[in-house]
Amino acid sequence: MEPLSLHFLHEQAGARFLAVGGREAVADYGDSEAEYRAAREAVALHDAPYREMLRITGEDRISFLHGMVTQDVKGLAPGAATYTALVTAKGAMVADARILKREGDLLLVV
Repeated sequence: MEPLSLHFLHEQAGARFLAVGGREAVADYGDSEAEYRAAREAVALHDAPYREMLRITGEDRISFLHGMVTQDVKGLAPGAATYTALVTAKGAMVADARILKREGDLLLVV
């Protein structure tokens, strides 16, 4: 199992771990009420190592991705990010993703 990059921080906070797709993930911290309260009143961290990142390059990268997702990639400003869905030609959802548009490429987290 591939460990989390921030394993030591989660461990210090009392995390229990499980495997998701051969990678380590946090199951919980033992007190769901305290976790919920922290998320509502302070901050919550969701470490998602089971997601993959793709870097899309090339002159046609924007139009290429624009035709596969539900968001307007062409209108996305450099440095901006958006949540989207990848869909088939008939509009059936394949996966959810986040897109980060940078000057020379697009990052797609699926």
